[in-house]
Amino acid sequence: MIEALGYKILKTASGDEACERYNGKVDRIDLLLTDIVMPGIDGATVAARFREQRAEMKVLFMSGYANNRVDGESVPNSSFLQKPYSIEEFGRRICGMLTAA
Repeated sequence: MIEALGYKILKTASGDEACERYNGKVDRIDLLLTDIVMPGIDGATVAARFREQRAEMKVLFMSGYANNRVDGESVPNSSFLQKPYSIEEFGRRICGMLTAA
Protein backbone atom coordinates (compact mmCIF):
# COMPACT_ATOMS: atom_id res chain seq x y z
CA MET A 1 0.00 0.00 0.00
CA ILE A 2 2.81 2.44 0.87
CA GLU A 3 4.70 1.73 -2.33
CA ALA A 4 1.50 2.28 -4.32
CA LEU A 5 1.46 5.80 -2.85
CA GLY A 6 4.97 6.39 -4.24
CA TYR A 7 7.04 6.02 -1.09
CA LYS A 8 10.18 3.92 -0.64
CA ILE A 9 9.95 1.49 2.24
CA LEU A 10 12.30 -0.47 4.45
CA LYS A 11 10.44 -3.35 6.04
CA THR A 12 11.10 -5.84 8.79
CA ALA A 13 9.19 -8.76 10.23
CA SER A 14 9.39 -7.67 13.87
CA GLY A 15 10.27 -4.83 16.19
CA ASP A 16 13.44 -6.62 17.23
CA GLU A 17 14.56 -6.87 13.61
CA ALA A 18 13.81 -3.18 12.99
CA CYS A 19 15.92 -2.09 15.95
CA GLU A 20 18.77 -4.41 15.03
CA ARG A 21 18.76 -3.67 11.31
CA TYR A 22 18.47 0.12 11.51
CA ASN A 23 20.58 0.78 14.61
CA GLY A 24 22.74 3.78 13.77
CA LYS A 25 20.92 4.40 10.47
CA VAL A 26 17.68 6.06 11.62
CA ASP A 27 18.83 9.40 10.19
CA ARG A 28 17.97 7.96 6.76
CA ILE A 29 14.35 7.24 7.78
CA ASP A 30 11.74 10.00 7.42
CA LEU A 31 8.85 8.22 9.13
CA LEU A 32 8.57 5.13 11.30
CA LEU A 33 5.33 3.26 10.61
CA THR A 34 4.75 0.62 13.26
CA ASP A 35 1.96 -1.49 14.57
CA ILE A 36 1.65 -1.28 18.32
CA VAL A 37 1.31 -5.05 18.79
CA MET A 38 4.08 -7.05 17.11
CA PRO A 39 6.16 -10.16 17.69
CA GLY A 40 8.97 -9.49 20.15
CA ILE A 41 9.13 -5.89 21.26
CA ASP A 42 6.12 -3.66 20.65
CA GLY A 43 5.85 -0.60 18.43
CA ALA A 44 6.13 1.90 21.29
CA THR A 45 9.45 0.34 22.31
CA VAL A 46 10.70 0.41 18.71
CA ALA A 47 9.79 4.10 18.50
CA ALA A 48 11.55 4.84 21.79
CA ARG A 49 14.71 3.07 20.60
CA PHE A 50 14.70 4.93 17.29
CA ARG A 51 14.20 8.20 19.16
CA GLU A 52 17.21 7.48 21.34
CA GLN A 53 19.18 7.97 18.11
CA ARG A 54 16.99 10.72 16.61
CA ALA A 55 14.71 12.53 19.04
CA GLU A 56 12.57 14.21 16.37
CA MET A 57 11.71 10.93 14.57
CA LYS A 58 8.15 11.04 13.24
CA VAL A 59 6.12 7.95 14.12
CA LEU A 60 2.80 6.69 12.80
CA PHE A 61 1.40 4.07 15.15
CA MET A 62 -1.40 1.78 14.01
CA SER A 63 -3.46 -0.92 15.65
CA GLY A 64 -6.62 -2.90 15.20
CA TYR A 65 -7.22 -2.82 18.94
CA ALA A 66 -8.79 0.34 20.34
CA ASN A 67 -7.27 -0.22 23.78
CA ASN A 68 -3.77 -0.13 22.24
CA ARG A 69 -4.15 3.47 21.12
CA VAL A 70 -1.13 5.76 21.53
CA ASP A 71 -1.99 9.38 22.25
CA GLY A 72 -0.23 11.67 19.78
CA GLU A 73 -0.12 14.43 22.38
CA SER A 74 1.84 12.31 24.85
CA VAL A 75 4.25 11.08 22.17
CA PRO A 76 5.58 14.10 20.23
CA ASN A 77 5.79 13.90 16.41
CA SER A 78 3.46 10.93 16.35
CA SER A 79 0.00 10.03 15.22
CA PHE A 80 -2.30 7.03 15.57
CA LEU A 81 -4.26 5.30 12.81
CA GLN A 82 -6.99 2.85 13.78
CA LYS A 83 -7.31 -0.26 11.58
CA PRO A 84 -9.03 -0.84 9.25
CA TYR A 85 -8.34 2.28 7.18
CA SER A 86 -8.59 3.21 3.52
CA ILE A 87 -5.59 3.82 1.27
CA GLU A 88 -6.78 7.43 0.94
CA GLU A 89 -6.82 7.96 4.70
CA PHE A 90 -3.45 6.22 5.02
CA GLY A 91 -1.95 8.39 2.28
CA ARG A 92 -3.29 11.62 3.78
CA ARG A 93 -1.87 10.76 7.18
CA ILE A 94 1.58 9.86 5.83
CA CYS A 95 1.72 12.92 3.58
CA GLY A 96 0.59 15.18 6.42
CA MET A 97 3.22 13.85 8.77
CA LEU A 98 6.02 14.09 6.22
CA THR A 99 5.17 17.66 5.23
CA ALA A 100 4.59 18.94 8.77
CA ALA A 101 7.34 21.11 10.19
